Amino acid sequence: MSMNVQGLSDRALIQRMNNADDFGYDDEQVELDRRLEQRGLQWRWAPVGQMFGQRVEVFDPVTGQPVDL
Repeated sequence: MSMNVQGLSDRALIQRMNNADDFGYDDEQVELDRRLEQRGLQWRWAPVGQMFGQRVEVFDPVTGQPVDL
């Protein structure tokens, strides 16, 4: 894994994933998965309003509700 993602904040990881080309966020995804697993959280792609596109949404898998980081 690239060391440059380990030093990023959760929000910075998510921002990089949101801005990455399709499937161009492997290192960020692995690091975010690792961090969220420690807190019992997960992420998913969520639609952005009425427009085409998606963004990362962190959620509690027990409730299904989004979680702000």
